[in-house]
Amino acid sequence: MQTISRPLGASLFTCLTFTILAVWTLVNYNSVRDDQLQHAAHIQHLVHGTKRLAGESRSLLQQADSLTIIQSLQDQNIVEFQAITHGSIKQGLPPLDDLLDTDLTNLNGQFNQFSNHVSGLLQSRTRLTQLAAKKEDALLASRDLADKASDLAQGILQYGASTPQVATAYELALVLAKHHRNVNQVFNNAARYALLDLDDIRSAIGTLTRGGQASESAILRRSAAHLLDNIEAFAAKADGIQEFSTLEESVSNQVTQLQKAQTVFAEAMETVEVQLLSGFTSLWLLTAGLWLVAVASALAGTFLALNKRASAPKPVPVTQPEAASEITSSHFLNQIKTDKNKLMNDIRPLADGILYIRADEHYESTSDLARCFNHSREALIQRIEHLRALAESLQSELTHSPVDDGEQIDIQIDTKPLEDLTYKAQAELEGIIRRTKSLTTEGQDNRKLILAQCLRTDHLLDEIRVRIRKGWRDSIVDTQNAGNPTRTPNGQEEIRRIADQLTQYLDEFQTTPPSKRSKRAG
Repeated sequence: MQTISRPLGASLFTCLTFTILAVWTLVNYNSVRDDQLQHAAHIQHLVHGTKRLAGESRSLLQQADSLTIIQSLQDQNIVEFQAITHGSIKQGLPPLDDLLDTDLTNLNGQFNQFSNHVSGLLQSRTRLTQLAAKKEDALLASRDLADKASDLAQGILQYGASTPQVATAYELALVLAKHHRNVNQVFNNAARYALLDLDDIRSAIGTLTRGGQASESAILRRSAAHLLDNIEAFAAKADGIQEFSTLEESVSNQVTQLQKAQTVFAEAMETVEVQLLSGFTSLWLLTAGLWLVAVASALAGTFLALNKRASAPKPVPVTQPEAASEITSSHFLNQIKTDKNKLMNDIRPLADGILYIRADEHYESTSDLARCFNHSREALIQRIEHLRALAESLQSELTHSPVDDGEQIDIQIDTKPLEDLTYKAQAELEGIIRRTKSLTTEGQDNRKLILAQCLRTDHLLDEIRVRIRKGWRDSIVDTQNAGNPTRTPNGQEEIRRIADQLTQYLDEFQTTPPSKRSKRAG
């Protein structure tokens, strides 16, 4: 009997041991495989983001909106790369070097090179935008120089000057006209900026103002001297135009370098992705081998047990007590309850008419509900402030606009805007009610308070709309029945009373936080 039980016990022990090892390796393999797939998804998202950025950079010179898009894409790329190389505690993602036996120095260097190209391109395009803002001033100044040179040449021709003077004046006018066209082409990305030859211009104007060939007209000489001063002043500020022309070529070169850097970085990331997905084959083979050994041990033990079943004594069945049920609450459920309680604390002031407190949108389980509540709250604040402004405008009109006894008044009052505002406010309140009802069953007292406050506010808005409509209609009927279309004091008092009551209702809602009072020194 002992010779039979020993091999069977050894077989069962071997089966149990290898089964535990197989389960452990399988769990470890699944965990590693999940991390691999998450990293592969981040790598694909990063490569796609860099390709989008490189494609958007081609239209950077033509479209100003591309600057903002590229900045947003680069921020997303940095976040993705940090999640890949350093991991993410929030997502439970380990660093890449924990899953892949590789040196990340080269990969970090390529991404830093790509980021430097992006940063340099953004700086150049920002500077180019600043210089382009001075385009109109530069074009007007260059055209003014060309017009003044043309006027000077025509004046010299009409004065009857000598042929050399006329030729010099027209050559100067031609130079400045070409200069104006060149400035226009620079800002239209069609040419590089050509600086004015100040020495030739000074020599040409000097022949018109000094020496034996100088013009006999003092007015023409002063005009020529003044033109020279304007040309020198323009040349002193022409560095911005030249920088604009140089930056355009620089941006084009930077776009080319950025695309090359993106191609190199994308190839490196795709190589890492291939290595990542093809790794840990040995762990899978070990898991499969352990499962095979465990199954073989189980089959061997079963075979021995079947062969000796007839001779083995049947064990007396023993009734085993049922295991006590254990009620456990996971950390995730506790976190959901905590986030829900915090959200209820943020929403609770609404029952007291306090609307300026925002719900926290950073909790994972209640962020969507908090964001929806904040949107509804802000929309409700806007409707209330609009109603308050209309009520104050009505009070001011009643106070500062008296009506003469004999003045003819055509009363046409449109209550539709105020009624629309009350309907919109009711729609926002109904949205808050639906959101509050969708919460879990816990926190019934807070839900009841919020629902009661919302219903009271809904009744107040109905009463406001009815009283405004009734008060204005009664005022119109009283005026028409009196046979005198003038505004009576009793009607004004009724409207003022309704406006005051409307203001009191609206003041029940606190849309802004109270101002802080400084403590006086005792």
